[in-house]
Amino acid sequence: MKVAVNKNFNGLINVNQTIFKNTASKAKNILDTQITSNSEFDRVGRGDEKSNDILLKSTNTIVDDKLREIKIAIDSSANKFEELLEHNEDSLTKKKNSSKLEMNEKKDSLKEIYKNPWSVSVSGIINRYNISNGESVIDRRLNDNHIDRDVQINYGIALHHNLYNRWTLRIGAYLIKYNQSTRNIDSNIINFESLEHISYDVDQQMLNNFIAVSSTIEIRQKFTYLEIPIQARYSLIDGNIDLATIFGFQNRLLLNDQTFLTSKSKELLIGKSNNVYDYGVSVHLSLASRIHLYKKLYFNVEPAIYYHIQPFDNRGINLLSEFRLATSLEYKF
Repeated sequence: MKVAVNKNFNGLINVNQTIFKNTASKAKNILDTQITSNSEFDRVGRGDEKSNDILLKSTNTIVDDKLREIKIAIDSSANKFEELLEHNEDSLTKKKNSSKLEMNEKKDSLKEIYKNPWSVSVSGIINRYNISNGESVIDRRLNDNHIDRDVQINYGIALHHNLYNRWTLRIGAYLIKYNQSTRNIDSNIINFESLEHISYDVDQQMLNNFIAVSSTIEIRQKFTYLEIPIQARYSLIDGNIDLATIFGFQNRLLLNDQTFLTSKSKELLIGKSNNVYDYGVSVHLSLASRIHLYKKLYFNVEPAIYYHIQPFDNRGINLLSEFRLATSLEYKF
């Protein structure tokens, strides 16, 4: 840029010097004319007074004409100099704008070449599960009883890393809860003090008093798991709305296991299940969609089917399936 400016400025100086040389040449001609006229005047001045006046007027006319020519030449050179300055400023401005545009285009191209592969998401999850053959996890004598499995609202976080154009690897941490109630229990058939798959942790007298004063009793169980999923996402359609399949597996750690007897508004914690594994594994498959909201912010919707591999020690419970609908906000770095 400095070299271009110096060249333009030197060009202006050279043009200006040429103009003023021409002007100086004209001024020299005037002086020569004046000297010649003075010499002629001295030569002729010895004549009569009328001849002298004629010669003087002629000389003055020539000088005035030459002075006008000098003035016109100076004005012309000044105008040309100003035009050249304006032209030079315009060219410099255009070059600066062009350089800025080129730099911006290079920055944009570099941004397109490098895209940060990392993103993070926060999820809200609703889930509902079902046991394939409907066997009770409390006592086999309750297999025919009605079981209500609540829909739960859960949450989690995940870290995403884009591997290739369409593949993304994801790892996260989810807190998942399950609640179920076994209803319509006949106290004449079921002994609440000796349920098959319950480890009791309650005072016997408190348990007897609760049973004695309760006309209808239900058994309520609550489970809470910490899940660490490892998932692969493949984009089927890439755009403002991205459709993809997600598959993977997760390790499950049992955090909470409680069993209650409930009657109307009363509730008594009696212990926990003795047939639930503290650690488990599950696999899942999902059809997901990602919607571009604003700049680097995205909204994900992921309905999925989960299969939990042998979560209970019951031989009669083959497979526990679960439906989940996860929604999340994802921010791409």
